[in-house]
Amino acid sequence: MLLFRSVDSISAAQKLLNCELFAPGQAAEIDGENYLDYQVQDASGKLLGRVSAVRGSDRNPLLEITDPDGNEILVPLVPEIVTGVDHERRRLNLDAPAGLLTLNQ
Repeated sequence: MLLFRSVDSISAAQKLLNCELFAPGQAAEIDGENYLDYQVQDASGKLLGRVSAVRGSDRNPLLEITDPDGNEILVPLVPEIVTGVDHERRRLNLDAPAGLLTLNQ
């Protein structure tokens, strides 16, 4: 549930039904197409693979990471998981929840 300062009645709120909500955030930083062929490492620095594609939609992008054995790993492209970007070294840092990296194996 959201509360808006300028919406002070039910009739005013009903006018917002089915509207899209845009909030400021890190959307400009999270642009998957810029990360193609970046190396991906976990929080400890272990190499997980390379970004081979970006899937999904603008609202729910997924990084497709190909690991050194050729396996595919899908990772949501969100700041909570992709915690660091080094454009100079073409590297992404991940802090993935337990089980995410082995979900599709």
